Amino acid sequence: MSKIHTDLKKLDAMTDEDIQRGIDADPDAAPDLGSPVKGIRKGRGKQKSPTKIQVTLRLSEDVIDHFKSSGPGWQTRVNAHLVRTIKRDGPTDRHLHVRRAASAKVPRLKAASASSKKRETAGRRTK
Repeated sequence: MSKIHTDLKKLDAMTDEDIQRGIDADPDAAPDLGSPVKGIRKGRGKQKSPTKIQVTLRLSEDVIDHFKSSGPGWQTRVNAHLVRTIKRDGPTDRHLHVRRAASAKVPRLKAASASSKKRETAGRRTK
């Protein structure tokens, strides 16, 4: 019988505990990446010093195609374009108000408009 068949029979006879002991004893074995490894984190995590605010923005398909066509980093390019526009046109009064509120770290509450109040009460019946 060839050596390969002998080794396969020996391997078949091993229990899971025997295999794990062999892995643990091997200095060249890769770490088990299924469990957390000290010093390695999953994902980027929170920004230490946030410089941008996450928003949801609806843009036309043409605008998205234009910026995406030049490859990765399209969102950064959209931001840079908007910053250039603000610098060119100058800040508006509204822009200054928003910056002051954001820098003061005061939570801004959205005032309920008349139309949103109508939507809230539209499904309710009054007696």
